[in-house]
Amino acid sequence: MKKKFLKLGMMSFLVLSISIFAGDGHDHGVPGAVVAPKGGEIKPAVGSYFELLKMGNVLKIYPYDDKVKPLALTAITDISMTTKIPRGAEEKLIFKVNSDHYEATFEPKKSHRFELILKFKVKNHDDSVTFNIEKN
Repeated sequence: MKKKFLKLGMMSFLVLSISIFAGDGHDHGVPGAVVAPKGGEIKPAVGSYFELLKMGNVLKIYPYDDKVKPLALTAITDISMTTKIPRGAEEKLIFKVNSDHYEATFEPKKSHRFELILKFKVKNHDDSVTFNIEKN
């Protein structure tokens, strides 16, 4: 009887240990599997990705295609940036267009977090992404 319980216990341990590692290293296209090329925060959009780099009060947005290669800024139209502080109104940001990214400056004042909402068209498809940003 003890041998049966010992065998059953060992088999249970073996099955559990195998199942723990079954998913290790296999991402199968889940959204979190995309690595931001510049080390920022990346968000998916229709056939594209947008990466946010925050350096102090400077916000830089880099667009990428569906293969996470740099996307020409000419492929993006009708872009607007707004910010929203918790329990506050949305504020439209003025941004400049650089050769490969968009850049804006925002000081959230007393708030330690805010949202950056990007609205745009990529290849004539309306879309938007929202970044939740913590003030450092």
